[in-house]
Amino acid sequence: MVIQAKKYDVSIFAKNITNTIANFGDITSLAATPFGRTRYAAGRPASFGVNLKYKF
Repeated sequence: MVIQAKKYDVSIFAKNITNTIANFGDITSLAATPFGRTRYAAGRPASFGVNLKYKF
């Protein structure tokens, strides 16, 4: 959502609001397999924000 005027812009945003974890592939690491280690991938957390711009 964006609100614009002559001198300012206001926008709000939300990213990854469902807090899903990215699947980079179901590949087992050959180096970690003999030691019983599991690979984990961390995705970006959910984030919300407001952007403010003022033109002068």
